[in-house]
Amino acid sequence: MTVWFFSFYFLFRTILAALHFNYNLKRGSKVDDEGEPVLHVSYPKFKEGEATVKEAKVSSNYGIYQYQSYMLQKVVSTQNALQ
Repeated sequence: MTVWFFSFYFLFRTILAALHFNYNLKRGSKVDDEGEPVLHVSYPKFKEGEATVKEAKVSSNYGIYQYQSYMLQKVVSTQNALQ
């Protein structure tokens, strides 16, 4: 029984991670008041310190994760109550 519970839990977490990844995959760029994209400069080590200009992305959305983790807690608590 415990093996099934843990495999269900990890399967659910894997599905949740895939949903989160797909939801935030193509996030939009941040824009300033004039509608221009916001840029930032990074200095990655693999380029030996050469500057790279990138568009700043909108923050990740964790709302779907919080809701689904709440639903997981309800399912687990219901399952424990039935045992």
